[in-house]
Amino acid sequence: RGQHPSTTHPSTTHTTLCIACMEASANSVQPHIASMGSRNFLQLSHLAVYSTAAVYTIYGVFFAILLARTLHSYPLFPLDSESLPWLQSWLVTTVFDYYGAALCLCGIILHTEGFKVGILWCAACLLLGSPFCCLWTIQHVLRYKSLKLCTVSKPASSLYEPVDHDE
Repeated sequence: RGQHPSTTHPSTTHTTLCIACMEASANSVQPHIASMGSRNFLQLSHLAVYSTAAVYTIYGVFFAILLARTLHSYPLFPLDSESLPWLQSWLVTTVFDYYGAALCLCGIILHTEGFKVGILWCAACLLLGSPFCCLWTIQHVLRYKSLKLCTVSKPASSLYEPVDHDE
């Protein structure tokens, strides 16, 4: 089995939704755990996985309803830039749309960068906008040469449980 250039095998490390660690072989794609240099990654517990999925599901459903109501009440076309209610409605919808997408990216950032660095990147993405989302993506792809998402080989039984690479 080939190894990703940044894969290491320390005695204990944490794993998460790791980016840049899927490796294609001639016949299949083999997942493996990557630590990306000296970084440790976090794997969510079963409860945290379902809680996270529930939060994103709730936000997604909320936004779908908001978008449907906005489209029904104030159709996007023809543009009605002279109508204050039309403008206000689409401004609110657009803001919720941006934050929904940014929060998805922030979930990846937090679990890729770790809490301290991740929270700074998330604050920049949420408060200063898409230029910082792009900046994180640029620095990440330059550092790790990929943006692929991969799976981990062992589920954790508690939040942030160490995963043994030797299994």
